[in-house]
Amino acid sequence: MHLQPFLYHPYYCEENIYKLCETITGINGYNKELFAVFISNEEKKVPIMSQDLPENTGGTVVWDYHVIAVERDAHSSVIYDLTSILPQPCPIAQYAREGLGPASTWRFSRKFRVVPAALYLEYFASDRTHMLEAGSQIDYQKPPPPHACIVSRNGETMTLPRYLDMTDGAPESADGRYGQIYSETAFMVEFGGVAGNGQA
Repeated sequence: MHLQPFLYHPYYCEENIYKLCETITGINGYNKELFAVFISNEEKKVPIMSQDLPENTGGTVVWDYHVIAVERDAHSSVIYDLTSILPQPCPIAQYAREGLGPASTWRFSRKFRVVPAALYLEYFASDRTHMLEAGSQIDYQKPPPPHACIVSRNGETMTLPRYLDMTDGAPESADGRYGQIYSETAFMVEFGGVAGNGQA
C-alpha cells in the first residue's frame, strides 16, 4: 500500500472522505470549495482505475460505489481518491484519464452525487451495517476503522443509502442536503475536466 497523507482505512471510502473533509475544512483560512463525491449507478457496478488494495495494487476495481473528494478554486479542480495510486491531490484531467478512463467503453455508465463538504459533515452517518457479513450482527466483511461510527449532527445513525441512490428522480431534500446527481460528462463540465481521457 502507498503512503497516505490522510486518515485512511481500506474499504470504508465514505468515512475516509468524511475525515478528509473534516481535516481540510478545519485548516485555518481555508477558502476553496470542497465536495464529497459518490460514484455509483443503478446497477451498483462502477469501474475505477489505478486502485491500490492489498489484493489489487494499481489495477481496476469494479465497485458497487466509490467516494472521492473534489476541491475547486478559481483556476482549477483537483481530486482526492484515497484508494488510488495517483497523486493526492490529483489534477482532474489526470484523474479523468488514469482514474476513470474511457467512459464510453464501459458497460455501466457512472453517475456522480456531489455534496458540499459542509453538508456532508452535517448530514452523513453510517452505522456500518452494510459491511456486516450476511446474517451476522458482529462479523464484518472487512475490518472496520478504529474510530467510532459517524453520527449526523441531527442524531441520525445511517444516512449512507440516501447518498447511494442514483436512480432518475432520486429523492433529495428541498435544501439539497444530499447533494446533486451528475452524469460523468456533466460532472467533468462542472469541474473543468473532460470525460474519457482528460483531453479536449
